[in-house]
Amino acid sequence: MPLGEAIAAVGEELGFGDPRVVSRLLDAWPDLVGAAIAEHARIRSLRRGVLTIAVDAAPWATQLRYLESEIVARAAALLGDGDVREARIVVEPPVRERGDDRADGGSATAPDPGRKPPRNPPRNTRRETGGRGRA
Repeated sequence: MPLGEAIAAVGEELGFGDPRVVSRLLDAWPDLVGAAIAEHARIRSLRRGVLTIAVDAAPWATQLRYLESEIVARAAALLGDGDVREARIVVEPPVRERGDDRADGGSATAPDPGRKPPRNPPRNTRRETGGRGRA
């Protein structure tokens, strides 16, 4: 038995889709959903006819949920009936590299653990000004 067939047989026993089917889906993904969506959505898995699609933000999940039946129909046209019976959309934000905590993607320098934080200047409160408010 060729290796590809053996892997496909083991995958079917475990509930995974045939890797050749997933490969065809991956190759056709931009054509299947469109280039704009393909930039924000990826195929996560195909198990027992359920195509799980991961998107990087909730608005893209909403967009794909509206297109769900169309995506399933296009996948069925590409692969044949039965390989993809339904789609499941999940939100998985992109994984940031370690230390990349800033919103702009840059890396902030870590504070020196041995240094005390700067002391805030005193505020002019009623108690400090003898009840007269701010000076």
